[in-house]
Amino acid sequence: MDTGLRVLPKIREALAAFREAGLPVVHVFRYYRADGSDVEITRYAGFVEAGGGCVRGTEGAEILDEIAPIEGEYLLEVSSPGVERELIKPEHFKSFIGADIMVRMFRPIDGIGKDFKGVLTGYDDGEVTITDHSGENTVTINKKDAAYIKLDDFD
Repeated sequence: MDTGLRVLPKIREALAAFREAGLPVVHVFRYYRADGSDVEITRYAGFVEAGGGCVRGTEGAEILDEIAPIEGEYLLEVSSPGVERELIKPEHFKSFIGADIMVRMFRPIDGIGKDFKGVLTGYDDGEVTITDHSGENTVTINKKDAAYIKLDDFD
């Protein structure tokens, strides 16, 4: 929120210029679920550290009156992938240790197959460790051998 307030004068200036020139104005809103399940992967750690943010109806989530849309301006609400987001970067994996994931391998693993689910229990230099939901079986794969590794928020 502090960053947003620091740029507020520039936003006001740009908004006034567009309105005076009769150019289209699009107001973009981004709200998150209170549980953070739809927060972009790159913002998730900050969302958790801040105790949530941009949750509809909470302080700081609504647009300020001084830059609020006026008649004729466009409103666009955007969202992120949320559930089933793909884990790609090392920080993605490290942020979601303990989360349920689903994996699709390029080639089947003996005794497991191509598609499986489990809990992300470790990540180190491209090596991804997954434990099944019983906690009894663990497998470590190289990320490059997987077609995808995604969060699995579905039961």
